[in-house]
Amino acid sequence: VSDCSRQDIARDFGLQPAGIGLVHNGIDTDIFQPVPGVTRNPLRLMATCSADAPLKGLRYLLRAYARLLQDYPELELLVVSKPRPGGKTERLVRNLGIADRVRFVSGISTEQMVQYYAEAAIAVVPSVYEGFGLPAGEAMACGVPVVSSDGGALPEVVGDAGVIVPAKSVDALVAAINDLLLDPSRREDLGRRGRQRILDQFCWDVCAGEMV
Repeated sequence: VSDCSRQDIARDFGLQPAGIGLVHNGIDTDIFQPVPGVTRNPLRLMATCSADAPLKGLRYLLRAYARLLQDYPELELLVVSKPRPGGKTERLVRNLGIADRVRFVSGISTEQMVQYYAEAAIAVVPSVYEGFGLPAGEAMACGVPVVSSDGGALPEVVGDAGVIVPAKSVDALVAAINDLLLDPSRREDLGRRGRQRILDQFCWDVCAGEMV
């Protein structure tokens, strides 16, 4: 589903990369799309990731968010996930003193997720590794500006239509999010470019053509 995955599979199984076909994941751009008439909250960050899976890197975003609150006390963080009771994420949120600031939602419909994307100012994908990166692609399809790590295949999906930072770097996340919070016109531009990139390269029509 990505050149990154192809290279990893070739290395781990002792294969030639040229012998492995590449078909990107498809994103339903009729479902994941901007919602007309919804006003974005200029101080809301959103992330969609498994809270307690280390590779998803949520801990780096939580630390970055705690730091950003010092300059943006009204900043919100919505995480589509369900932390394990008593797990590492729940403990980290408590230790950072942001338990009453981070909002976790789970068990929601796709339509509700699209609504959340429509309301968010920035979507953040802090993964250490992704074999493709559907959360980034779906956010971009919804016209949300994306700040993404360079973990795994994420740079292939995001390209130049989002902000890419080194994985595991809290400092880089803080700087990238801060820059976008201060620049509404850039957020708008990245949102438009992100949507167009998904339409051009990762929608189901393109995916089907690659498979054929």
